[in-house]
Amino acid sequence: MKKSFLVLMLFFFLFPIILNAQEIFVFDSIPSNVTAGDSFYIHIICTSNPTFSGAGELSIRPDPGYNPMQPTVMIIFNNGGWGGYVSIFMASDSLYINCTQFGYADTNLSPQIIVGPNSPERLRILLPGQIAQPGYLPSRGRQDMLYVETANVSFTVNISVTDYWWNPVGAGQDTIRLSSNNLFPIFPPDTMLSAGNIDLTVRLRSAMDACTIFVDEITQDTSILESDRSSRIRILPGNFTKLLLTAPGQTLLPGDTTTNVSQFPGASGSPSDQTAGIPFNVSVRAVDDFWNTVSSAPNDVVRVMGYPINPVTGILTNGVATLSIVCNQGGIIIPLQATDTTNFSISPSYNVPVQIVGSRYIVVSDEDTVLSNQSFQIHIAYVDANGDTISGATHWVQLDTDGSGIISPDSTQLIGGVKNIYVRYTTGIVEDIHIIVSDDNEQTSPGSTNLIHVIPTITPEEPVVNYPNPFGSDHKHTTISYYLSIACDVNISIYDRFGNLVKTWKRSGRVGYNYLTWNGKNNRGKMVANGAYLLAIRATERTKTVHVYRRWIAVVK
Repeated sequence: MKKSFLVLMLFFFLFPIILNAQEIFVFDSIPSNVTAGDSFYIHIICTSNPTFSGAGELSIRPDPGYNPMQPTVMIIFNNGGWGGYVSIFMASDSLYINCTQFGYADTNLSPQIIVGPNSPERLRILLPGQIAQPGYLPSRGRQDMLYVETANVSFTVNISVTDYWWNPVGAGQDTIRLSSNNLFPIFPPDTMLSAGNIDLTVRLRSAMDACTIFVDEITQDTSILESDRSSRIRILPGNFTKLLLTAPGQTLLPGDTTTNVSQFPGASGSPSDQTAGIPFNVSVRAVDDFWNTVSSAPNDVVRVMGYPINPVTGILTNGVATLSIVCNQGGIIIPLQATDTTNFSISPSYNVPVQIVGSRYIVVSDEDTVLSNQSFQIHIAYVDANGDTISGATHWVQLDTDGSGIISPDSTQLIGGVKNIYVRYTTGIVEDIHIIVSDDNEQTSPGSTNLIHVIPTITPEEPVVNYPNPFGSDHKHTTISYYLSIACDVNISIYDRFGNLVKTWKRSGRVGYNYLTWNGKNNRGKMVANGAYLLAIRATERTKTVHVYRRWIAVVK
């Protein structure tokens, strides 16, 4: 009885194992040498069960941690066998295909296979410590990473020529070039690969949260390798060693290689002019040797100085202090400099010259066309940077022009920051001028009027003139000036010497001097021929003729 019981127990113990025995697979057809990415035929039989019909799994050994093969994982056996085409994308001198029954982890290895790389198609750049993943397209042939380095510290990158599947091909003497979106990368010159591979030492000077190195082939041939980009690189600033002061008009240039302080290393642009009496901000930054802001710098007290302003102090917060500066004296240049009053081992900033100008002048003329020596009014306002009149200003200003004539008066005194004054400009030629207002201390940027057209004087004996006469060569138009004793309607006509009408105008004239220009074209817009032309001006007031003027004008082209 006991013996029967033991047999029964042994049967029930071994029966599940017998029912769940793992199948054994053998590769009876498989090549020994293949090319990465190319398909090849294999045949597998189930030697433990010639009628096995079920799922099997394919994988690569040694296991790279990803699947560089198609079909991916599952195959279906029928009557103890499976045959089909597979592709291996990872090149290797020695690997195996493993086949197991689906859901099991046993080992049934194929004979050794050598997988060679395919033809060259790409460049690949690897960062220090980065793990290559040949044959794996989703990761671009490498394990993604964020590489962290310090500004201007050298590190080595590996460049290799690979096939489409990111397998190094071990051949090629292509010339490559490195570039980066880092502001100031330090790279070797264009370099020729040796057997499709090279290690290059690089430096990145600009601290950035994320930047990239790019590699391109520049060999002049018909087979261009696809460019590549590195994984992300974070560049940290170095130690806090000095201060950088920037003024309005400047932007940061971390990593700058400039050493000449007159060119503002660490910053781009020049300081913009500032207005006397108007506050402006400057930034003081804790930086490393390469002008990168060190946000981890301690909360040191910094001071900004520059004669004649009073020193201003602030505290570094996250590596930056913003200080408000005001200078009440214009017409000077202040050499601003920042010093660390907490840690005297920190180098002070270089001097940043900021020009302080007085406020500006706004100048407006009542007239845009005047007669030489004719009195007309201009309006002068002395305003601050916001355009508000500086009511306390009572200084003298100078009047000048950019013309060849003489203006009078040539100076005047502001009252409450403004002045309305009549001036005369005397010239013997037609001119377009601006009246310019400045002060004798040059503390304020000069101001000027709008463009004013000036024509020669009309004498009582000659109430109508034109200048120049003749015109058409050096001067493309002539200015016609005529005098009206009362406001009236004016018909202006130009005739050729045969009495044919060439050009007409109709005007509403005002008392005094009136002006118009003729460009030498007729009513159809065509240039007239060389010769003498009669100018006829008829001024009427209702039915009464007030003036009739005639004058010959010469056109010489």
